[in-house]
Amino acid sequence: MEVTEALRQALSGTIPSSGEVLADLPAALYDLHLPGFRPLPAEGEGMLCYIDGGSAELLSAPHVSVQLLRRCCLRYRFGKEIVREEQRREEHYLVVRASRQGALRYEAELLGKGSFTFNPEDSAFLVQGRRPEPGAVAGAVRRIYELELAAEMSHAGTMVLDGTLEARYPGERELLDRCGPLLAVAKRCSLLTQEGEDLLRAVSRCAPQGTWSALLAEGRTDAHRARVHAVKLHPRSRHVFRVESSGPALGLLARHSRDAAFPGYPYGLIAVDRLARISNEERQFHRSLLSSRLGSLWQELDTDAHGILDSMEY
Repeated sequence: MEVTEALRQALSGTIPSSGEVLADLPAALYDLHLPGFRPLPAEGEGMLCYIDGGSAELLSAPHVSVQLLRRCCLRYRFGKEIVREEQRREEHYLVVRASRQGALRYEAELLGKGSFTFNPEDSAFLVQGRRPEPGAVAGAVRRIYELELAAEMSHAGTMVLDGTLEARYPGERELLDRCGPLLAVAKRCSLLTQEGEDLLRAVSRCAPQGTWSALLAEGRTDAHRARVHAVKLHPRSRHVFRVESSGPALGLLARHSRDAAFPGYPYGLIAVDRLARISNEERQFHRSLLSSRLGSLWQELDTDAHGILDSMEY
């Protein structure tokens, strides 16, 4: 059978035509809502501050990882026009070491900023039940790193994050509480209806024309105190996003979702993502810099063959 036809047959049943619109979220932890659609006019005045981060692993070994973390902020003022008012970009090296003082722990030091201790057996880090390598906890440090910047900028309007407002790591809840009004936009959503359909697709199918928001659930635990919405931010957009909020400003988000390259997705998140990304060229520059400064110590630790292959040109 031709590969294309085999794929067509395999995928043909993955777009159901029916399904009860009810989020696949545990009722014990969330107040669930059948969607009631509200118009979402692209209007309002105020400020949105977009926060995002990037990371690149510079050295990887079974007992140690060195990474470059970057965090960025773009602040926009919404009046008669939308004006970018502030840009921040900061970088720090992260060193994660395995340490055994009784139980195994990963000691993470964000140089010049602070240190953290993680239990690699924590369910937030396990991969198919297995303990991860030290570099895997960098995601937790990066999240805290970004939220610390959001807390610092909380005076500057509503913070807009990429992802969700769920607290998964130690200290994350306290930082979220310090951030003031928050919005989080998730590019991917794993929520399903009770029939197993993509929830956002099901909501979109029965939605009105234009821009709108629909409340799906409200978290009732400390780990996730947020309102979960399905949101369409541009009338011509094909995309519906999961947006979580602990404050207003959805109208401002819709005002900022008119970029021709990706209508319906906030331009500020596109711009801050570009600013935060660490290119492979930057990664190679920092690897070379640290190798030259640390000499034989770096060479002894740098046993990952992937780094050699990544630097080769074909």
